[in-house]
Amino acid sequence: MSFITDIWQKISALGIDDSMERSERKRVRLVNQINFLILFAIPAFCILYSFMRWELVIVVFGIAIPFIINLFLNATKKTTLSKITTYFSFWFAVAILTPFLGKNSGIGHLFYLVGIVPFLIYPIKEKAKIIFLSIFSCISVIVVYIVGIMYGLEDWGLLNSSQQHIVYIAIILLMFVVIAMFVGSLSANNEQFESELIQTLKETEELQAITNEQNEELTTVEKSLQNALKKVEGDKKEIIQKNNELQAQEEEMRQTLEELTSVNEQIMKQEEVLRLKVEENKLQLYQIEQQEELMRNSFADLQEKTEQMEAQEVIMQQAMEEMNRINEKLQASEQILESEVKRRTAQIGEQNKALENSFQALESKTRTLHQSINYAKRIQSAILPPKMVVRALFPKSFIFYKPKDVVSGDFYWVDRKVDENGSMRIAIAAVDCTGHGVPGAIMSMIGYNLLNQFSNQVTLEAPNLLVEKLHNGVIESLQQKHTENRDGMDLSLCVYDVEKQTIDFVGAKNPLIYIQDDILHEIKGTNASVGGAFYKNRQVNFEKYTIDVSKPTTIYLYSDGYQDQFGGEKGRKFMKAKFKQLLLDNHKKTMEEQHQIFSRTFDDWKKNTDQVDDVLLIGFQINPK
Repeated sequence: MSFITDIWQKISALGIDDSMERSERKRVRLVNQINFLILFAIPAFCILYSFMRWELVIVVFGIAIPFIINLFLNATKKTTLSKITTYFSFWFAVAILTPFLGKNSGIGHLFYLVGIVPFLIYPIKEKAKIIFLSIFSCISVIVVYIVGIMYGLEDWGLLNSSQQHIVYIAIILLMFVVIAMFVGSLSANNEQFESELIQTLKETEELQAITNEQNEELTTVEKSLQNALKKVEGDKKEIIQKNNELQAQEEEMRQTLEELTSVNEQIMKQEEVLRLKVEENKLQLYQIEQQEELMRNSFADLQEKTEQMEAQEVIMQQAMEEMNRINEKLQASEQILESEVKRRTAQIGEQNKALENSFQALESKTRTLHQSINYAKRIQSAILPPKMVVRALFPKSFIFYKPKDVVSGDFYWVDRKVDENGSMRIAIAAVDCTGHGVPGAIMSMIGYNLLNQFSNQVTLEAPNLLVEKLHNGVIESLQQKHTENRDGMDLSLCVYDVEKQTIDFVGAKNPLIYIQDDILHEIKGTNASVGGAFYKNRQVNFEKYTIDVSKPTTIYLYSDGYQDQFGGEKGRKFMKAKFKQLLLDNHKKTMEEQHQIFSRTFDDWKKNTDQVDDVLLIGFQINPK
């Protein structure tokens, strides 16, 4: 029995993976089980007919072939074709066996049950297919009945009355076996669903615990960042003060050099005067030689010239003494200048060394600051919902997330709640906080924690109540009623009701764009931000909008970073009209292709231009074709 159970589970899981929706998985599993039950009955009837008529064994084997093909189609994920062929294989089997076994046999009654098969293998929402197949079954019954009367097909029966009763009893027993296997399958499916739900709840609790730990670490990092910023500001002031002192000292040295230059010029002038005096003395000596020649002729003239010569020697001696004094002063000035230059050079060297030490300290603190910010980025990335969780809730989705700095003021948030009746609601939001970088990241931590705090079954049923609680929570957390703080956040929040096939949207200055039937629709939401002292004296009512998504719908949530980016050939903004056209042109492509297109378009537009803001774009499809 365990062998049959293992085969039952393996065949039931053919063609099923995690990317399929839950309703589709149930439908494929049911089609697999129907095909398996028919094949399960084939050996029993082959054995039974082998004791009656061997021709029927060949017919039964021929009927088994389409059901094997159906299982192969499901295994290759061609589920639509498998559902259709399952129905027609079942119809064909009953239509063939009826005339062979005789019109009064129990197997003939199964022909009227073919109309029930569409309700088993097709969901209720596919009403057109169910109606078509049911009408086809009824018409087929009438046609076979008329043909049987006209051409006497009832005379084709291969079984006598007693054999027909045996087959009838075998069919009843087989139906009981089928019902038992169906009940066991439903019980196993329910147990599997409960185990998946318990595992999901455990993972949610673990994620919440990790989030709490990361919040504590973020608080510690925030304090260390504030202390580091204070130290950097103090060091900056000290460096500015030292630079001012160095500039004053350089100005003083420049004045001293100008004074020394002036002294050198005066000394050069004095040397020129002395040189002129020496030339004059040489001229005087020449004149004295001439006078000595004349003295030989005149004693009186000699005596007179001698007196003049003595007077000139006195003058020359005085000039030499004056020249010696000037040289001594010049040597003393040169020694003073040399010692002053050495002193100033040593002082500048010490100041340069101190400046180099300050620069190294500043570089170390800057490196520490960058390490802290990178650690903050890891913390922020860790608290964001993993993309695999988003893919589990919305299989057809993508997230384009590009922070301006290391950490971001934009973040995305998802949550899921299941009520007592098993109805599930999935919430997803795109949030744009005031600023970017470290201030924006701190605001994003506050917003993310408040959303987790206020998210419950009640607020997901009324998402406008969740946004109002978030609004009041931001005002209270930042004490905006008593301070000048004006920080807040803009957001787009969607809650998808899986059972009702609707989406409730609440917007705070950020819109929602959805595309149905190749037509783009925009809901702008409420013209008010979450938080901010501007609203502290009045109540803000955030309006809720409901969208029917029972047909294929593509939805986009985003911040304003993408459309506000400067770039292009003229260095202008990307603009909202071009952004909406980009969404409309690519909404039919796969989510992976859309993510690549939006990323490449943004980079091509920005090129070498600085990114002006954080960028966040979320896209997902409901009921895709």
